[in-house]
Amino acid sequence: MKIKTKLTLGVGLLFVLIVVLAAIGVQQINKLSNDSRKILEDNYLSLEYSRQMLNEIGNLSSDPKAAVNFKIYLKKQQNNPHGIRRKRSHRKPFQTFLSVIIRS
Repeated sequence: MKIKTKLTLGVGLLFVLIVVLAAIGVQQINKLSNDSRKILEDNYLSLEYSRQMLNEIGNLSSDPKAAVNFKIYLKKQQNNPHGIRRKRSHRKPFQTFLSVIIRS
């Protein structure tokens, strides 16, 4: 085998490897981009539910449905994949808070 043939095969192999690595890189970047987009959407929903819950807390003294609405938004937040679904420590303080507000 001549040197020219060996060099051509070597450079060709390197070119194929570069193309394969570039394709894998593009695929991984697209996957990461999609995952990031989903997380941002879930975080936006968390912010929206939190804002609604805060509004309902502000309305507790004037609106009798505020506690029910708060529970609805809390349930939506718990069903959010990146929300507080797994954190159950907020329930007891919420129940105490509601009992104090309802009494007054």
